[in-house]
Order: sequence, then structure tokens, then C-alpha cells
Amino acid sequence: MHQQSIGIVTLVDNLNYGNRLQNYAVDSIYRRLGLLPTTLINERVPVIIKVKSAVKSIIGRGEAVPNPSKDPRYPLFVEFNESLKFERVTSWRGLSDQYDLFSTGSDQIWNPWYSPDLRWPFLEFAKKGQRIALCPSIGIDTIPSKFEKSLRRGTRGFDVLTVREYAGKAILDGLGCTGSTVLADPTIMLEPEDWMRVSDDSATPTEPYVFVYMLGRQTEPIRNYVEDVAGGKSVVALSDHCDLDGVLAGPAQFIDLIAKADAVVTDSFHGSVFSMLLDTPLTIVKRMGRGSELNSRIETFVKKFHLESALFESGGGNVLLNNKTKRKVLDDERFLYLRHLSRYFDRQAIDSLASTLGLHEILEMGTR
Repeated sequence: MHQQSIGIVTLVDNLNYGNRLQNYAVDSIYRRLGLLPTTLINERVPVIIKVKSAVKSIIGRGEAVPNPSKDPRYPLFVEFNESLKFERVTSWRGLSDQYDLFSTGSDQIWNPWYSPDLRWPFLEFAKKGQRIALCPSIGIDTIPSKFEKSLRRGTRGFDVLTVREYAGKAILDGLGCTGSTVLADPTIMLEPEDWMRVSDDSATPTEPYVFVYMLGRQTEPIRNYVEDVAGGKSVVALSDHCDLDGVLAGPAQFIDLIAKADAVVTDSFHGSVFSMLLDTPLTIVKRMGRGSELNSRIETFVKKFHLESALFESGGGNVLLNNKTKRKVLDDERFLYLRHLSRYFDRQAIDSLASTLGLHEILEMGTR
């Protein structure tokens, strides 16, 4: 029997924790469905992009792009990627014949500021029947008018649409692309023990600590709050930015640092998601400065998982989600995934995935 192959189109950033963890989750989902997944890295740069880059370089306006391999964390990201298969794509010609299916998502693959050529994340190189949208993220609240045409054209290539945020659904609805389903981040499709199997404790302190993962600016009230939460315990701080004085951690160490912390304080979407999954008390801070336009992801997460009390701005903090509530919400969200994927895969494949999540009884019920 032919084992179907699937090309995964997502952002590939080897210094971004959430990016790599999402990629691992999507790869795992398709493996559990019985497919052979490969993450595709687009190296075909449109001529117009090359020209613009060359002009900026000539007139001195080009931005210096840091070399990720110079970052001391880079080898840890490379190590985490070893369980995934990658293919670098220099030409789209004939690509649709090399794979049975293609999947776009998750991450901000439909954010026009992150994808210089939107034809790639909308899988326009593939036949329409080959295209699956697995909770791609737009990541911003509004779309500049110059990108509206590309989004309308791109979404027409899918029989069924899913997105990762309510704000993204509102954008698509406003463009006339109605009927999309909001799916949670794919990392929720793996159980805590699945994540702990790929974790690494080499960066985890042996004494009690509070884990602070901040991508935006830390204000004085936040610093004071962290000090109060720590109560004399050590504070382990991490960000996606190069910090030679910070803890040396890749995605595997990131998981363990959250799992074993006494508490997590974060403005990060994935810092919040993994704290919920791994049962670590959580305080969610609104991101300030760099990346503040991406708060719609956390807003969707908070709403779906009823974590309003974890918001620092609402007076809450250091919240642990009730296990009964957590199980109910996770089952609901995972069932949405299974229902969406059942449009593309047979019952045997869906049962195979469901068995890893303890959802057989729900499937037998048919609907909820």
C-alpha cells in the first residue's frame, strides 16, 4: 500500500522556540496519520525581491541580517531539528508531482510581512486537491490593502479554511473568505509526556526557580512582580534574542525549563501554551514594544482556554488551569482538529491519531 507523502510549508527560523516546536507538532500529527512528512524550505526568490534587495544594498538601506550560526544557541536548535526531514526547494516546477499532499501552517505563514511571496504559503504551486490549511496564522489584526488581493486569491485554492486566531478569521471574513474554522496551536495535539520525551534538562537549575520568558520590553511593574513571585528563588530569564549572558537553551531545554519551573511569567504565546500543557502556574503579560502587534494570538489562546485570570493586566497571575477544565477544553480543541483532518484522510488514519490522545470514545459518538 502506498504511504502518502506530504510537504509541510511553514516558517523555518532556527532561533525561534515557538517556530520549531510548531514544526515538530505538525510533523508529528502527519506521522501519526500514517504519512511521510517533509518540511519544505523555499529558496526560490522572486526576481522583483532580488532587485529590491540589490537596490537597497546599493543605496545603503539594506538591513544587516544576523548570521544565526553565530548565535551560541544555534547548535541546540540544529540538534532539535534532527528528528525532522527537510528539503530545500530552489524551483517550484514539478513540485506538485513529488508529493501527494501539501500542508501550510501553522506559525505566521500567512502574515504578509513574513512571506515575501504569498504564492508559496498559499500553496499555489500545488493542485487544489493537494492543499491542506492546518491552522496557518495571519498574526496581525488588520491587513494592509495592498495585500488583500493576494489573500483573496490564495484562499480560493482551499476547499476548507482554518486559521489560528479569531482576528485572522475576521480578516478572512472581511475579504469574503467565509466559513473558516479557528483551530488552536498544533502543539496542543501532543500530550505532556510526548513533549517531555524530547525535552532536555541540561539548562534546568536543580534548585527552585521562576522562569521568565519575555520577548517584549519589561516594565518596572513587571520586574517588581517577578521579584515578588520569586520570593528569593532564582530567576531564569530567556528570550528569542541573542543574549550571551542568558541561559543557553534550544527548544528541548525550553520545554524542560517550563515544565520544572515553580512559575512562569511570559508575554510569549508559546510560553503560555506550554505552561498550560505542562501544568506550570502561569502569568501572562501583554507584550510591549517589539512584537506588540502580535497579541491576537494570546488573546485567542486565553479565550479558548478560559485563562483570563492568568492575565497580569486583569489583576491575576500565577494561575494553574483546573485539570477538569483543561481536559475538557483540550478534548474539544483536538476534536476540531480530527473533524477537519477527516475531510482529507480515512477513518483508519484518524483513529490512529485519535488513539494517541485518548479520543476513541469521542469519535464513536460522532459529534459532540
